[in-house]
Amino acid sequence: MIAAMPTAATAVATPPLSAGVLAGGAGLRLGGADKGLLPFRGRPLIDWVLAALRPQSVEQLISANRHPERYAAYGLPVLADRGGQGPLAGLAALLAAARQDWLLCVPCDSPELPAELGARLYAAALAAGTPAAYLHDDLGPHPTFCLVRCALAASAQAAAEQQQGLVAWLDAQGAARLRAPAPVNLNTAADFAAAEARP
Repeated sequence: MIAAMPTAATAVATPPLSAGVLAGGAGLRLGGADKGLLPFRGRPLIDWVLAALRPQSVEQLISANRHPERYAAYGLPVLADRGGQGPLAGLAALLAAARQDWLLCVPCDSPELPAELGARLYAAALAAGTPAAYLHDDLGPHPTFCLVRCALAASAQAAAEQQQGLVAWLDAQGAARLRAPAPVNLNTAADFAAAEARP
């Protein structure tokens, strides 16, 4: 289900959100580096992501399978995958630990998150009457930018253990697809260089 970008006229009150960062990837396109800890403009990449999430959430959590002690230095819960692999396994761990009804999920490699990302995804899910929403643009789906009801934690975990993909699982929940540009992901050394060069 495609949802248009909510406008000021259609804005709705957003409930308190939990926010989770997916930092459990293998970083294969960066030589196996732990992307969330790579420097970007003088700070670890995850610093930028957390700074963007704090104003739009009441708690933050990190999904990470490596260097838990370094992520724990942020004073936030650090959660490893409990079964399965890939972003759905990370999302399942975040949903199970979150204390709010809804979780805003983002990847660790997008330092320029929109300030209203959670509110826009919530408005899309509410308008469609669904328990989830994710970004979708002309390039296709961007499921790691999603908002999901935390009551779906067990469903997400079961699907992760069955090696189901994140898009397939979200679509099975009837997730709304918010038509909006996805934030830039820094996946390669060239991506980092280009982002560093931008004013």
